[in-house]
Amino acid sequence: MLHLLAVLVGLIANSNYAKAQDAVFSQYYASSLYLNPALAGLQPDISLSANHRLQWLNINPYTTTQVSLIYPFLNKNNPIHEHIGGAGLSVFQDNAGQGNAIRTTGANLNLAYNISLGTNKINLISFGLQGGFVQQQLNTSNYIWGSQYTTGSNQIDATSSSDNVITQKMYPTIAGGTMWYFANSKDAKINSFKAYAGGSLYNINRPNKSMLGGQTILAPWLFKFNGGISIPLGSRISLSPNAIMALQNGLKQINAGIYASFLLSENETGFFAHPEFIIGSWYRFGDAMIFNAGFATNRWSVGFSYDLNNSTLSKYTNAQGAYEISLAIKIPRGIKMKRYATPRI
Repeated sequence: MLHLLAVLVGLIANSNYAKAQDAVFSQYYASSLYLNPALAGLQPDISLSANHRLQWLNINPYTTTQVSLIYPFLNKNNPIHEHIGGAGLSVFQDNAGQGNAIRTTGANLNLAYNISLGTNKINLISFGLQGGFVQQQLNTSNYIWGSQYTTGSNQIDATSSSDNVITQKMYPTIAGGTMWYFANSKDAKINSFKAYAGGSLYNINRPNKSMLGGQTILAPWLFKFNGGISIPLGSRISLSPNAIMALQNGLKQINAGIYASFLLSENETGFFAHPEFIIGSWYRFGDAMIFNAGFATNRWSVGFSYDLNNSTLSKYTNAQGAYEISLAIKIPRGIKMKRYATPRI
């Protein structure tokens, strides 16, 4: 089968298609470092998380995987061990096309600093900075170029290729963001009202991401805004409407929806401490419905989501959407610290 690698090169150079250092997940709060660098400061526990996403099986398989580690900073001179920030390390890889024609790998370091507001300190603002690198690779071994055909015949010269294509490229990336968080109770055990909002900017340094020699294509800025609230319905049930909006190069993507959390037990110790069942749904405007379910405790969580595509792309995918799974392991830093917990999935 002949593939037009030149088309793929154009796609990867087009920032509307290739997210580069910004991997895209439906469970965006389970992959917080790819949503806003400041979220490294809102995670109260040491956490190791991973997401794996599989989509477009009927066209060209596309997989995205990320692994993140967050380590919170505590002020040990404070009697309640105030949470003052955190550090995060994240790596990801995208594989697109038959035979992994396009592979994008990245790694980022995140640092965040928190400022508590007011005498009761139930408001918090976190500032985050992210820096790292992205490596793009093109697998040209299964592709045939027009220049490889012998003039006047259909014979292929295997020694000829397109010298204009760069098969491997690495460039630095910088991002920054801020988050505001409010909880009307410092006690993590109380099902209280919470609110959060934030914004982030990616591609601050505008790297050249072109895979064609002699060509410059600067990655456009990517703006992300997210926010939501958590509304308690009694001591064990809460509803959490939330939304995210991404703006880049004149295009806009909006995810909006709600999830419900059900506390199954008031047990606060052991492997199943504070167990919650979570179920929700989001709509990605003009593209897909997202259905999500998960189970979370104070020490670990698992989530599964499915994107039901309803755009024109569904004609080519036979309406087969994207599957995504998330896993997280947490190590609590102490029960006395003030907690600003982010949405679990």
